Amino acid sequence: MDGPFKGLHYPPLSQWASCRFEKIIGAYEHELHGLVRRLSTEKEYELIVNVGAAEGFYTAGLAMLFPKAKIVSFEADEESSRFCLNLCRINQVRERVETRGHCCAEDLCALNPSGRVLVWMDIDTGERPVLDPAKVPWLRFADILVELHDCLEPGLTPLIRGRFAATHHIQQFTSSGLEYALYPLLRGLPFNEIEALVGDDRRGLQDWLYMEPMNSAAI
Repeated sequence: MDGPFKGLHYPPLSQWASCRFEKIIGAYEHELHGLVRRLSTEKEYELIVNVGAAEGFYTAGLAMLFPKAKIVSFEADEESSRFCLNLCRINQVRERVETRGHCCAEDLCALNPSGRVLVWMDIDTGERPVLDPAKVPWLRFADILVELHDCLEPGLTPLIRGRFAATHHIQQFTSSGLEYALYPLLRGLPFNEIEALVGDDRRGLQDWLYMEPMNSAAI
C-alpha cells in the first residue's frame, strides 16, 4: 500500500508470513525506505544477492525495483523458501529469481560476480562468519546492506564496520519508532490493536549498515 515496494502483492491470508501487516501497509523496516528509494533511482544492478530472504519480501520487492537484475535468494527454511517462490510468481518476477538454501562464506564466494552487485543480508548473527571480505574477496566491490544484531551478539556492528572501513563508505541506520500519523489505515483502531499489528517485536535496538565501495570497479 505504501513504501518503496508499493504495488507488491501478497498471497491469501491462509499463508503465514512474518510481519505481514507491516509489509502490506508499507511500514516494515521504514528506517530503510529512503535508502531503497535512492538506490532504485541511482543504481543499476546485474545481480542482487538476498541472504536470509525469509518469505521473500526483499527478494520480490528488489526484483520489482530492479527489472534488469538477476536475484539469488538464500534461505535455509524450506517453507519460507516456497513462500518466496510463490510471492515471486504472483509479482511476475519468478523468471529472474534463483532460490538456494543455507548460505556460508564459500557459497557466497562461489557466485564470483563480474558486474555491479547488491548484497542484502539479514541472518541473525550469521553475518560474522559469512560477511567477510577475507573469505569472499568480491565483497570489496559490492554494495552491501546488512542488518546487525548486537542485541543478540554484542560487538557485531563494530566488527563488520571494521572489516569494510578501508574499502567502503559506510552509513548506519538504527531502528526507531513508527510514526503512526503516516499510516491513515491505523486511525480509528484501539491502541492495543495497533500495537499488535505494527508493534516492534525486536529484542533490542538494532542497526543496519549500508556500505558502498570507494572503488566500484567489479572484480
